[in-house]
Amino acid sequence: MDKTLKLSDLKCGDVMLFEAPPEPLSQLIAKLTHSKVSHAGLSDYNPAYVLNEEIDGVVRAPLHTNNERGIYIRRLTRKEGEYITYPDTKIVADIATKYAEEKLPYGKFNLAVLGLYILGYNFAEDSKYRDLILSVIKIAIFEVIKLVDKKYYDDPDVHPMVCSQFAAHCYDEAFKVKGLDYKIRYTEEVTSGQNLLKEIIDYIKEHIADLFKKTPGMLLETSENVAVNRDEKIMALLDKIKEDEAYKRVDKVSSVKSFISEELIRMFYIYGRHLLKLSGNKKEYKDITKEDVSGQELLSLFNDLLLFQETFITPEDLLSHTENLEDMGKLVYTPEEIEVYLKQ
Repeated sequence: MDKTLKLSDLKCGDVMLFEAPPEPLSQLIAKLTHSKVSHAGLSDYNPAYVLNEEIDGVVRAPLHTNNERGIYIRRLTRKEGEYITYPDTKIVADIATKYAEEKLPYGKFNLAVLGLYILGYNFAEDSKYRDLILSVIKIAIFEVIKLVDKKYYDDPDVHPMVCSQFAAHCYDEAFKVKGLDYKIRYTEEVTSGQNLLKEIIDYIKEHIADLFKKTPGMLLETSENVAVNRDEKIMALLDKIKEDEAYKRVDKVSSVKSFISEELIRMFYIYGRHLLKLSGNKKEYKDITKEDVSGQELLSLFNDLLLFQETFITPEDLLSHTENLEDMGKLVYTPEEIEVYLKQ
């Protein structure tokens, strides 16, 4: 039987990981990351609240009264000789609270970063994936360009994060103040294994002497198409992945998939160019919709994207791929129990 814990057992600063709700985007992210969770936050001083990023930035939000989504708790540990102790993580909650109170702009961009999740997945060998991935990456391009054009992030040292990145960031900030005990240590599983991005890099290396012609007429998504077709396209890709997993068709062989094409690479180049800019990368990459790009220039961008991917923390990484976050169990509470804390 799985371990459980009560609201009164929570420590402020505990990592809280939420099961994926039924909506398509969260389900696809969970599937691409091989996880049951799709969202992360940090426990507040009052255990009925979570400090997390939402659409408008970092907020202090009440937990759902009916405990509709499973919540899994991970707690920072410290080894002292033969004993395991738990550092005081109030400083982590303090840092998250500062972001919430000052409304610092760590906004949600799950849809914009969906392309990075896709690049991190090892797809089965099937030509059907080409069109399915192209239809979804066009939506992600639209969203990431919208964030870049919005120029919402005026501070050059502050960049948008997904929820798990924000939770990890608060621990990184605590590490700068309190030392190594507060640094989350990740296992090799976070950065190892074959995926679509590495296969694209292999493809480019094989065609390094090629010149990828500019494509000014590339059709990207419009706001109308995103609104109307987004969930349908996401569900189509999700259903295909589920089908292949059911028949154990996920390819474990390190090879370039036949569905990788120049069109797919161009789309991910456009996506990566804007995502890296949004993440704070200062390099200038050619705009492939306006000028030709060499194989070497393509390789440079995708290698930078790989470095970014390797430091990108998903909810599943916090759930399963750390060395010093202890599994405290699943949070269990009744509506009556949480109401007591909500009134405090």
